[in-house]
Amino acid sequence: MIRYSVANESDAALLAKIDKTAFKEMKTWEIQKEKDFAKSLRKKDFYFVIAYHGHEPAGYIESEFDAPKEIVWIKNIYVFKKFRRNKVAKEMIQHVARHWKKKTRLLVLLTADRNLKIFQKLGFTKTMNYLVQEF
Repeated sequence: MIRYSVANESDAALLAKIDKTAFKEMKTWEIQKEKDFAKSLRKKDFYFVIAYHGHEPAGYIESEFDAPKEIVWIKNIYVFKKFRRNKVAKEMIQHVARHWKKKTRLLVLLTADRNLKIFQKLGFTKTMNYLVQEF
């Protein structure tokens, strides 16, 4: 069973480790270091969720609220291969949507074309060069 946990600064090393795996798989991924995660985790405009299968991380999502534009950017979302097709990404997106829903109704996600169908199935629609989800 997958459980979801809001990340805090003590999770920075784990997030950096997951991020390295994502980078190896998706060469276009912009890798972050532990100190980058720690800095973001201290900011109120960032929100991270980590998915776990038991004690093993299954993936994470990073979101940032852009107050002037009143939108939330999904900056990164990654699920380990062995946990894909188990609705982990969908659940993490729903956690992010619930967290930010009082501040915005719009999630924005930039993704590679090869991922369009995946995110469209999760409720996003293509708008110009962006995928967005209203909630």
